[in-house]
Amino acid sequence: MILGIHQHSDTQATYVALMSGDLSRLSFAVSLLRSTRRVIKQNLWVSVTGLLRLNKLSTS
Repeated sequence: MILGIHQHSDTQATYVALMSGDLSRLSFAVSLLRSTRRVIKQNLWVSVTGLLRLNKLSTS
């Protein structure tokens, strides 16, 4: 739950940096987007792995 809130605030910060026209913050926005994408991929990997393990346990 906390990760979801953190990701949402990261997305808002990136949006503000891009829409403000302040190009000096563009590199920060790009790094923020990359780290957010990495966390989302990790969350998906953990979820899928957990579901597969639960499925394996239920069929045993």
